[in-house]
Amino acid sequence: MKELLKSLRGLRIKIHTKTFLTVLMLTCSFCAAADAVLIFVSKFTYIYGLWNKVGVFSLVCLAVGLLVGALLRPSAVSLVRIADSLGYKERFITAYEALSVDSPLPMQELVIEDALRCAGEKDFGKSFSVVPGKVFFNILIAALALFAFAYFVPITPSEDMQRQEEMHDRLDKAVEDMKREVENSPLTQNQKSEINAELNDLKKELSKYDNNGDAVSSLMNTQAELKKIADESENEQLKALSERLRQNSATREMGDLLKNGNISEFTEVLNELNAALKNMSDEEISALGNALSQAAESEGLDADTKQLLAELGDTMQQELTEEQLAQVSQGLNELSDRINELAAENEDIREAVKKLNSDLAEASEAVGGKPSSSAGQNEEGMQPEGGSSDGNMGEGASSQEGTGGSGSGAGKGSVENADIYTSKASNFGDYDAELDSNGEATGDTVQNRQDGGRGEMVPYRDVFNEYKDEALNSIESEDIPYGVKDIVRDYFSSLE
Repeated sequence: MKELLKSLRGLRIKIHTKTFLTVLMLTCSFCAAADAVLIFVSKFTYIYGLWNKVGVFSLVCLAVGLLVGALLRPSAVSLVRIADSLGYKERFITAYEALSVDSPLPMQELVIEDALRCAGEKDFGKSFSVVPGKVFFNILIAALALFAFAYFVPITPSEDMQRQEEMHDRLDKAVEDMKREVENSPLTQNQKSEINAELNDLKKELSKYDNNGDAVSSLMNTQAELKKIADESENEQLKALSERLRQNSATREMGDLLKNGNISEFTEVLNELNAALKNMSDEEISALGNALSQAAESEGLDADTKQLLAELGDTMQQELTEEQLAQVSQGLNELSDRINELAAENEDIREAVKKLNSDLAEASEAVGGKPSSSAGQNEEGMQPEGGSSDGNMGEGASSQEGTGGSGSGAGKGSVENADIYTSKASNFGDYDAELDSNGEATGDTVQNRQDGGRGEMVPYRDVFNEYKDEALNSIESEDIPYGVKDIVRDYFSSLE
């Protein structure tokens, strides 16, 4: 059996090649037809990343086609039948069946020998063509024509589609620009990976939206997440070191400064300590050295920082010569430099996040403007009254018309340094009324006290600054999207 199949090996390669080419042509035809449908649909409905989808789909189909074509090898039965179809009638299939029995008869042995002789004499390379059938060429040509039609058919996209395409183009460009900024920044690799993960999630989210409002909301959510990364970026080494320093009375002040992030003040303390070394007693220097040695045992410190603290602490606990005193001074300078390096990592990521959030705010404004907000309005959506003591009225900064209730704000045009009345709400009015069994008022309604009157007269600027400071402090301490913070700042700026 093996000898017969080996003699037909050249034909088997030809058959496999033809099968592979046929499957490849069918795969290309399917890809072209499917891509044509997708492109034609995109003429009427915006599809984000159309050509990326077309490319990925085509590559997947092509990979599957190549794999299937490579695995579709002719079986032994189909091989001998194709060999017979080349002018040998049933000579090879008869020999194949004869070889299938354990003990071929003399006549069957003659058939086998004849088949082997014919296989050796026949040049299958010339008699068997590897070119796929004409029908497969026709299918491929039809699919390519359909693709060309779908691509070149002149259909003007709707305004909504043009708006969506412009929005996504701007957002994609903004995200890619921000990713390049991150790669070129001095951030650590872990920080870059964390921020890039947020930007990739943002790009993925933006691809789902087809209106500006949802896109702006996603941008603002990313701003909040980036701010969270910056807020949680406290260097673990500084945190561990500050906790250990705070446990010793000799270094508690330095530990408190590190814990609160006051790196400049921490550096000043080290510089003052360095300058005062010659005037310190041996006991004070030794106590400080013992505290630094304990700090060197902090978990989470890198090897270099631990070694620096340990060597400095050990030296300070000895009787110091002039040379050793100089070594301690140099060690304190190195410690100051190391702390500033660790703190710089925090500052780098905060500056990077600040820049990214500014870029996100610009992207948000470019695609949809600032989010709608009632900042600067009272509950009725009206501008508070802004009256001055000399009768001048300011024009409200709100887009709503009408005068409001009891607010004491001022609009554009309020007189500089004018006096206004503060609210005096100690005398709220209340009423007495007689009610019947159904809860309805009967008889006269009597007002017992008057509504709250005017309070004391104070300069407008004092009241304005008070409200402004309260609002700005509030938005900085609360988790409020950057876009809304800008609205509040712009509102108070417009009143100045």
